[in-house]
Amino acid sequence: LSAEEYVTASQLSSFFHVSNKTIRAWVKSINDEGEAFGVSIESRPHYGYILIADDPEDIERLKQSLSSAEAMSPDSPNTMMNVLLKEG
Repeated sequence: LSAEEYVTASQLSSFFHVSNKTIRAWVKSINDEGEAFGVSIESRPHYGYILIADDPEDIERLKQSLSSAEAMSPDSPNTMMNVLLKEG
């Protein structure tokens, strides 16, 4: 996920081996947490999801926060955000 290119829920669900409904729930959770950092995932019908950040430094601060989170489950929103931030 990047600030330049949309990614569909289907692409994300295939990558993470979860349902589109799970992706929507994760995006909501990520947006709730990312709000404090000025980072969000915007959804646009027929395009998909795109990462929105007020400042590139905000993304770095969010990455650090997620990296320091204890024992992330492989199927958690925090893990998804870490993977997406590294891929983007």
